Amino acid sequence: MGLGDPSLAVSTLHPLPPLPPSAKPHSIYRCGGSAIRTIVLVALGLLFWAAAQFIALMMGAGGHGWIAPLWLSMLLALLYPLAFDGAFGPAAGGKWLGRGLLIAAGLLDLLLLGSLFTEGEYISRLWAFPGNPSFILLWCALWAGWQVLALVALARGGVPRAD
Repeated sequence: MGLGDPSLAVSTLHPLPPLPPSAKPHSIYRCGGSAIRTIVLVALGLLFWAAAQFIALMMGAGGHGWIAPLWLSMLLALLYPLAFDGAFGPAAGGKWLGRGLLIAAGLLDLLLLGSLFTEGEYISRLWAFPGNPSFILLWCALWAGWQVLALVALARGGVPRAD
């Protein structure tokens, strides 16, 4: 190796500066993974909302059935994605998201409970029809699902996910 060796000249005369931590490939991947995770969680929330809304539409029977689930399920278009993201997404909402969702759950459950008393005859007709009890229970499970996710979001309390 003499002074005329090209590999020696390139490595000593023009050293490359180290990459800053923000430009390392794994940090770029994490950022993209977080955004993709959020998109998937929001899409999953919208899928659960669509299922609940469809069942509520069937239970409403064109205004001749129990229509409270139809109106309350419309709110799930916002509540389910927020609950999924709060429970499994990056900790952007912190404790306030979980608390806000639980406050909404309490208020909406009171509205639902009130409709049970005011629309009792429709519910008994729905329950008596063969095959309907399973759909009513499925809607109730979908209704309770976002509230369980809100509890998970509150329990996480803004703790960031470890990737």
